Amino acid sequence: MSLINFKKILSCSDEDQVHSAKNLLKADPAKKWLSSKKPEERITCTIEFDKLSCISSIDIGNNGCAFIELLVSRLSSKTDDWTVLLPSTLLMTPKESRTNTNNQQARSFKALHLNPKSVNEKWVRLKIICEQKFARNRPFGLNYIKLYSNDSEQIDIDDEDETETEQKKI
Repeated sequence: MSLINFKKILSCSDEDQVHSAKNLLKADPAKKWLSSKKPEERITCTIEFDKLSCISSIDIGNNGCAFIELLVSRLSSKTDDWTVLLPSTLLMTPKESRTNTNNQQARSFKALHLNPKSVNEKWVRLKIICEQKFARNRPFGLNYIKLYSNDSEQIDIDDEDETETEQKKI
């Protein structure tokens, strides 16, 4: 099982000045992505991988999110053409959210937890949707997110672009 490397942040709806979304690109566990001091109830971040990859499992380090949902897309897809990878999943109960307990837990999701339609496909973009509906008075986000692939033949994004261009010419 190999770690899927992130290339860049494509967009972010909200972030703290110190704990920005770019921290998700780093392997440093001390780095995290948090919302601003006056957060909305939902924050999103879109990440591009360095290679077209099948996603077989996910590790998430929570930092105060009540729910998380993960969507995936291909490079050639329209900007609003997303497929659910991990349906909206409870990370903290309403009581835990209000009392700020169990807010730093790690969760692992294997292929059986993921949308079967997305597991055997190759993707290049990930949209993270974090929600905290029960305690909007403090920042929330992720300590880390790691995606893994069983696929030993990951395709470089640049190679995929060339293949699509050649197919359009034919």
